[in-house]
Amino acid sequence: MKKITLIGTMHEEIGKCNGNELYDILESIKPDVIFEETNRYANTLTYKRGIEPNSPFSRSIQKYVQNNNARCIPVDNLEKQDFDEFLNVFAVSIMEKNINNNELHEVFDFLTEYMSKNGIIGMNTEYFDNLNKQKHKLCEEYIKNYKIEILDKYYEYKNYTYSQREEKMIEMINIFAKENKRFNAVFVIGADHRLTIIDKLRNIENIEYNFYLGYNRN
Repeated sequence: MKKITLIGTMHEEIGKCNGNELYDILESIKPDVIFEETNRYANTLTYKRGIEPNSPFSRSIQKYVQNNNARCIPVDNLEKQDFDEFLNVFAVSIMEKNINNNELHEVFDFLTEYMSKNGIIGMNTEYFDNLNKQKHKLCEEYIKNYKIEILDKYYEYKNYTYSQREEKMIEMINIFAKENKRFNAVFVIGADHRLTIIDKLRNIENIEYNFYLGYNRN
């Protein structure tokens, strides 16, 4: 049997969404393989040279791998310089609260509170996915209406983040799936990718998926 459980997390701890919760979830699933949203260089530093990762979630993955003789496979090709360039263009503009993006910031604030209270389990639900859909919709509307000068760069960012990078991740997972007849895997990725990565994963056939760790909280 081939199985993949998708686990959306944050890149920083927020309340109940923390490295300890991720470790407990991993122990409950007992995967023999972990696909992680990280690149080969970072993976080499962690598992070949024994350097502790900066991310608390990556540290939890490292701890699980060491305690359970599991494998961690990097699936991302993120180039930090390219990513930072995109963020410098539009992220600061979006995060500057003003009269035209009040509703967007209300969603930001609600998401932060929700993740803090409900943790990783609550972030892997249809309810959370719908909140993310609303966030992306409001973000795009705000840029189109009030920040048109960065619209092209915003679309470049979306293409890089949710198409190019995710397609590389799917390619790496697909290669592994073809080379291995049985595995129980988890795929740990930023929760913001859930909306787009789920559809891409479904294109890999003959795999049992679990996309929702938690019930639909409100």
